[in-house]
Amino acid sequence: MANQFLIKDTMQLMKNLSSTEIAALEDGTYAGVQLLGYYEKADTPAPIIYYLAPPTPDPGIDDGGSVIVTTVGNKLVHHFDIVFPEYFGEKGDGLTDDSAAIIKANRYAVKRKSTVFEFLPKTYSIGKFSTPNNILFLMATNLTVKGNGASLKLQDHVLDTAAANVKFIYAEGPINNFKVFNLTIDFNGLNNFVPGAKMNFCIAIGCLYNCDGITISGNTILNNPARQSLLFGDGAPGRVAKNIVITENLFKNFGNGISGNNAQTDHSVIYLCGENPIVTNNSFINERDFIAEGLIPTSTAVELHSSASIVTGNVIKNFKQAFVIAAINENQKSSIYANNVCNNIGRLAEIWSRNNCVLDDILIADNIVTQSYYFPLIDAYTNALTPVGKIVIENNIVENTRERSTSLSNPSFYIKNVKNVIIRNNQLKKIPGGLGLFNGSADIDITVDISNNSFTDCGNTDHTAAYMSHRGFLFNLGKFKEVRFYANSFYKTEINKSYIDAMFQSDSAVDVLHVKENISPNTNDIQVHTTAAYSEIMIKHTGSLDPRNIHLRASFGSSIMNISSNVKWEKIGGSLSWDGWRKISYADNVPTNGNYVAGDLVYNNSITAVNPELGWTCITDGAPGVWKAI
Repeated sequence: MANQFLIKDTMQLMKNLSSTEIAALEDGTYAGVQLLGYYEKADTPAPIIYYLAPPTPDPGIDDGGSVIVTTVGNKLVHHFDIVFPEYFGEKGDGLTDDSAAIIKANRYAVKRKSTVFEFLPKTYSIGKFSTPNNILFLMATNLTVKGNGASLKLQDHVLDTAAANVKFIYAEGPINNFKVFNLTIDFNGLNNFVPGAKMNFCIAIGCLYNCDGITISGNTILNNPARQSLLFGDGAPGRVAKNIVITENLFKNFGNGISGNNAQTDHSVIYLCGENPIVTNNSFINERDFIAEGLIPTSTAVELHSSASIVTGNVIKNFKQAFVIAAINENQKSSIYANNVCNNIGRLAEIWSRNNCVLDDILIADNIVTQSYYFPLIDAYTNALTPVGKIVIENNIVENTRERSTSLSNPSFYIKNVKNVIIRNNQLKKIPGGLGLFNGSADIDITVDISNNSFTDCGNTDHTAAYMSHRGFLFNLGKFKEVRFYANSFYKTEINKSYIDAMFQSDSAVDVLHVKENISPNTNDIQVHTTAAYSEIMIKHTGSLDPRNIHLRASFGSSIMNISSNVKWEKIGGSLSWDGWRKISYADNVPTNGNYVAGDLVYNNSITAVNPELGWTCITDGAPGVWKAI
């Protein structure tokens, strides 16, 4: 019988080895103990062999899996290459609290510097546990976690206070080359929030600082009522996350996306500070019907404070905003947010710049968006507190899906402090307010290029509502170095449902202003009026535009050039002579004095039954000239 194995069906039977059996292990009669199961035969992935440990060195305390103390005091040991929590007493029946077994198995893997940790395809129930920083599973360098379809589900009422928090897979750092695949983490949010309270951080997967080469792929993260599900980097300078890959995951129900969790005002599913993150081909879904409940979502799908970010191919549904693009404590340069599909969202992107961090060379392109909540599509205003470099917004297709209110004033492009803005080749439909509000600056040179965009049935239903509800693009306050507004198209197919009464208006000082080749069968108003000087203004258009709706009001000292001869312009103040200029004014009666030339127009300010004319046009030069009713 020498070198054969003593066979035991369960862990308890092995722990109850008799003195005789221990003696047989000591004298070599048995080479070791073959354990066939933990609680019952065959409930572990495979039988394993335990060996009797010598008195010295001490292998350590009983951890329920790798070191077992028998009832007579001897210790049996097994060194796992691939670690399963089943070998440490996990049941995976969806009812028994498996947190202790998972913690033991994981800490063993960390201590042994294991490279593979695996779960079986079943549900592991996670109750309350107490570890430093409330971490269930510690990340480790060079460790791969294979979920194999397993689910880690939080038991009811584990998060029973606003301060309660759980970190499922986490480390303070530093960590390199950690991977997790095909695992479900379920916070069981319907049974784990505190009504009326804003919840603390609860992390599904994260590393606080100095991590590199993390891959999260094929996982499912569910029902987190608190803040931040994936967190990498803490925003402190130099404590960054590099080369994080997040791909092919499903994220569902976050923050106030948990029914009844109405006090939760903040949740970013992915929060990442660092360099070179890749967030691709994931799905982010909130299932709650906010519109039916008269609410709005408050969560963000992806918040990155990271240079060279690549965010592509994601599907995002029912979030306040798809992206926060930020530079607060870390710079963000050369990032791409493209080819995403965003349904029932408020913002496509909010831009954050603070503390003079560099935010530059951002591309937001080729996204398909249905907008269901009344926010700016791109908000680079509210939190753009320090200067931003270049932002390109191009080839996006956006349509509002909600019935439009008469009181909204949020523009689609809400921008200040951005040095170079390019908005081109976008298609927007049924936007319920104005399209763009841009603030100039006395401190930085700002260049804006808005070209080849298409706007259909945009604007508010009530042109007497808030100012920005019925302006197309408004340049307001401060100064711009250059504004180019080229080849944009405005269309109106709905009757009495949209109202843009000025497709372009500048109230700002602009060194170079070019408004050219725009098309608007229904909305003709171009307004330029300011007390500040323009050094160059060029305005040319295709087609015939209603002169009553086209107003050029320039200050003294402006050089006005290349104004289309078929367009008549109103001039207020000064004595400049412009090619193609015709005087347009408003009065209660046909002029009786003053100098006029053929082509000048006077519109009737007080149309009555006695005085029904729309206005009068001068047909012969003179003082006041010869006039004909129109």
